[in-house]
Amino acid sequence: MADGGRNKAGITVDYGRRRRSEDVFGVFLTRLEFEDVAWAAPVGNLPPDLTGTLRLNSYPPCPEPDKAMGMVAHTDSSLFTILHQSSTTGLQVLRDEDPSSPARWVTAPLLPESLIVLVGDLLHILSNGQLKTAVHRVVVDRIQRRASAAYFSGPPGNVKVLPVEQLVGPGRAPAYRGVTWADYSSG
Repeated sequence: MADGGRNKAGITVDYGRRRRSEDVFGVFLTRLEFEDVAWAAPVGNLPPDLTGTLRLNSYPPCPEPDKAMGMVAHTDSSLFTILHQSSTTGLQVLRDEDPSSPARWVTAPLLPESLIVLVGDLLHILSNGQLKTAVHRVVVDRIQRRASAAYFSGPPGNVKVLPVEQLVGPGRAPAYRGVTWADYSSG
């Protein structure tokens, strides 16, 4: 590419979404010492039928942002989401780690040249609840348009995701049943 592998939005395109997904998932598996995820072995070498979806979002400016919502609070059904944001804030994550105080929305900071990784529902299941799914939403801006590109990374379509064996056993029952991404997403 004449532009050094970058498109007009400044997102590197020649590196490839699949390679970045392998890197991110490999970090999760390695750091958590998950060794028995058969469909992802060896660590970080994801199978050729890994699934994923790319979504481009555009949120126009809104003169009364308190009366509008860019995207309602939700979690992502994927293993994880890799998100690139434009130069306008709007992504908010629900923080509720302190049981003695109410949950609150925190605006994700804009960090130039960075990507945000959100834990999805399937990684929450795979970790038997150790990794918490990121509840998030998008609020609109009064003056500026906000744009984002979200890549939702999932397992191969026929793979049933269930808690890894080393996290279950005597006294540690699986908190979730096994489910494919398609079955989980359809309800």
